[in-house]
Amino acid sequence: MLPAPSSERGPDSSPDERAGPSAVVALPLAVMELLCTVLAVAGVLGTVAGADLQINSPFEGLLQLAAEKNDSLCHGHLGLVQNAMLNKEMWALKIFDSSGQPTPGFIFGNNFWLGSLTECEDVNLKLQAGVASPLKTHFIVANFRHNATIQELTGLQNEDLVTLGLCLPRSCGPETVRPMLAALFDGGAQPLALQRKMDLSLRLTNVRGVEDNSDWLLSFKFITVMSILGLALALCVAGWIYDQTVWQPLQNERKLLANKKANNNEGVEQFHLLVEENQACKLTMSESRALHYRQSWFGKLLMCFSVSANTRALMNPIISSDSVKCIHGLRFLGMGWIIMVHTVFYLADYADNRVQAFRMAEGFAVQVVANSTLSVDTFFFISGFLVAYLYYKGEQKTRALEKGMPARAKLILNTKRFFLMVAKRFIRLTPVYMMMVGILDVNQTKYSRTSVFNTTETAHNTCSKFWWRNLLYINNVYSRDEMCMTWSWYIANDMQFFVIGSFLLLLSTSFRKTTFAIGSMLTVASCVITAFISWSYNYVPTLSQQYNMLNVLYDPPWTRIGPYMVGMITGYYVIKIKGHLPLRTSQVACCWLLGSMCNVAVLFGLTEREISPELGAVYVGLSRTVWGVGLAWIVIACVTKHGGVVAKVLEFPGWVPMSRLTYCAYLLNPFLMNSVSLGSEHAQHVDFLPLATAFFGNMGMCYFCAYVLTLLFESPNVLLMRWATEPKSS
Repeated sequence: MLPAPSSERGPDSSPDERAGPSAVVALPLAVMELLCTVLAVAGVLGTVAGADLQINSPFEGLLQLAAEKNDSLCHGHLGLVQNAMLNKEMWALKIFDSSGQPTPGFIFGNNFWLGSLTECEDVNLKLQAGVASPLKTHFIVANFRHNATIQELTGLQNEDLVTLGLCLPRSCGPETVRPMLAALFDGGAQPLALQRKMDLSLRLTNVRGVEDNSDWLLSFKFITVMSILGLALALCVAGWIYDQTVWQPLQNERKLLANKKANNNEGVEQFHLLVEENQACKLTMSESRALHYRQSWFGKLLMCFSVSANTRALMNPIISSDSVKCIHGLRFLGMGWIIMVHTVFYLADYADNRVQAFRMAEGFAVQVVANSTLSVDTFFFISGFLVAYLYYKGEQKTRALEKGMPARAKLILNTKRFFLMVAKRFIRLTPVYMMMVGILDVNQTKYSRTSVFNTTETAHNTCSKFWWRNLLYINNVYSRDEMCMTWSWYIANDMQFFVIGSFLLLLSTSFRKTTFAIGSMLTVASCVITAFISWSYNYVPTLSQQYNMLNVLYDPPWTRIGPYMVGMITGYYVIKIKGHLPLRTSQVACCWLLGSMCNVAVLFGLTEREISPELGAVYVGLSRTVWGVGLAWIVIACVTKHGGVVAKVLEFPGWVPMSRLTYCAYLLNPFLMNSVSLGSEHAQHVDFLPLATAFFGNMGMCYFCAYVLTLLFESPNVLLMRWATEPKSS
């Protein structure tokens, strides 16, 4: 600033002297001083009205527009901030510092100009250098679409979306800020240095406030979800109390009585007979109560929710002798693979270097991530295997029931069995599934108001509209833009495959060859259809293209049923061979070689991805089914004692408890990952070591939460089903 004109004369100058001819000079100097003051502000702001703005941050542009207009309370408060900044007042500098501006890495996909929400909130909470802020602030998020051709594109949704965070006075609400930002950037204006250097134009699409007014806490969906959670939690606590104070003491007394009978060399029947006839049995009151106690229906209900009893059942590594032990290892390792992949997949909305992330996926070692879709095919194989294995294991009972029945009676019986199988499956899966839909809806509603990020997963909109598709297990045939809980496509596919598989299993009771022919045709048709879709879209199976083909090649059931059918055939074969594989050692070695080649070729066969669409179509059409064939050999080898080291790893007893948590872990893991990212105020940088650390953290978090969700809903639901369907005599 220029010094005051009066400073050229001493302070003792007389009024007449000061009012002399120099006053004529003082007036233009005062005007110049005012002009310089404005220009000094434009040191923050650039040039003044009449010329194109040249600014370093959008916040500076808002200050400039406010200085030009100054016709609203918001403009006046921005002017106050501007003056306080010139005086280096801490509260004003924090407002400026917490507002976003262009950050490095734009060419690599860094569109996050987020600022600091925490620092902005801090202005309202603390004295700034001993001076309280005269203004209350809040955080505003604005979204723009850019047209920069210089930015390297990955083909992901919303990769042209720029997110800007602004700390502003509360008088500057979204409705006030929107026209100011539009005036600043719309119409092809390029006020930012980054825009001019990269020929970048921004088009404003949305402005919203980031604060939680908590009105959503009174919504029907929140009250409903919290009421169900509260009821389940209350039942779990009541069940635990009943188990510890009533049921377990009774069981302990019965064990002591059993030992007492054994010591007295009395048989059980003789012991009960003596008690009933009031013979001389030296029973204490507690022993008598333990012997005669009959659990009421309410006691049985509470035991279904007992935390201690269900924890003992979940953590028990012992399984029945006729169970296929290696399945538990496949489940846990497969779930670990899915969590690892989702750790990368669900960073797409939050990563500031997406281009680099996709380049990292081109190496040989990281094909485990690039070909991550095979992790889900592992579960399709397991599901098909278990459906067939459990059915054929109990087929002798079925044949005994149908023996001598007329054809019409058989048809009626099998029709009833079919609907009963589907109904049990529906009841088994649905309660915890729909509970997660409700929790996700409520959670996303909260973060849509409090997070600085915009996500492609808009569950607070889609779940409220389309939850019924999830309930009917048909959501996988709709676009992901309309899908509630996008990762639930797998659950819909699995239910649809179960319906098809159950029909084929019941049909196989009388028409085994026909059933095998239908299953084979379904598998071949799936391979052909998948290959044709891949070829028609000129699809090359790279990680970036996989993101863009989810609706076409990833979610639909007609592209995924191959591994399920392979699993069903494997389940039938395992029952048929009864643990004995009629092969010589050399033949077993050849089978191991061929089976390993199936898995290795599919997983690592496209490291460079430099293939034609025709070859890509062949790979995409066959890869899932071939992967299932490789898994089939692993299961057969383990069951028939030819698994070696692989069997020892997969049959490790420690996998059994983790395997029982798989369903809830799958439902929870993307939900938890998104919650962590949405709760942050900074973009995430994709790199190997941070991702590895995040993966192990996600594993621990997912399995702990899966344990809680299992205790609240899944285990009680299974026990209630068992109680409802058990014979009355039990």
